Amino acid sequence: MLAQLEARMPPEMKLINQVLRMQPGERAAYLREHASEFTPQVMQALTGLVAELTQAGRSEVAQEVRGLMSQIAAWQKPIPASVSVP
Repeated sequence: MLAQLEARMPPEMKLINQVLRMQPGERAAYLREHASEFTPQVMQALTGLVAELTQAGRSEVAQEVRGLMSQIAAWQKPIPASVSVP
């Protein structure tokens, strides 16, 4: 049943679920190697997830997602000022 639900999720939510299920050491290694997969759309989905979890009273899980967002930001390379983002 869970696999069926996950199959219908948008790609960014599948990625988020995959990373949240990882152990901390495994997660850090994955983020380091795959930082480019965490697009603005994924970060937006994470922000929405934090809001939903907070509203639902699941503050511990919301805090874990915030921590994931911080880890992602630490591994992402900044965009040079000379590059314009659409």
